[in-house]
Amino acid sequence: MNFLQNLFGGGGADGYKRISAPEAKAKLAVKGVTLLDVRSAGEYRGRRIAGSVNIPVDVIGRQAAQRLPKKDTPLIVYCASGGRSRSAAQQLLALGYTDVSDLGGLMSWPFETVSG
Repeated sequence: MNFLQNLFGGGGADGYKRISAPEAKAKLAVKGVTLLDVRSAGEYRGRRIAGSVNIPVDVIGRQAAQRLPKKDTPLIVYCASGGRSRSAAQQLLALGYTDVSDLGGLMSWPFETVSG
């Protein structure tokens, strides 16, 4: 795996990519990357990564096309512990999104968060 694949998360045969918090933080420094929180609206209001967009996993199939119209936009998906983010990432890939990375859970994010 080369440096860029390492930085941006090497993908499996199905396009699914898992990345670490430091890799995600580096990727977020690049303009045009969308950070997607797939938890409930209440969880999102409670604590989140700054700059993230909230589309709960249970409505992602219905809202993705409208709220994320460019299917080649780099997306980083996260939830609370990693289960919903994996499901959301796989749904987005199935919908034709081409650059989806799964950060996993907010519980493993060692950097600053915001609330309110």
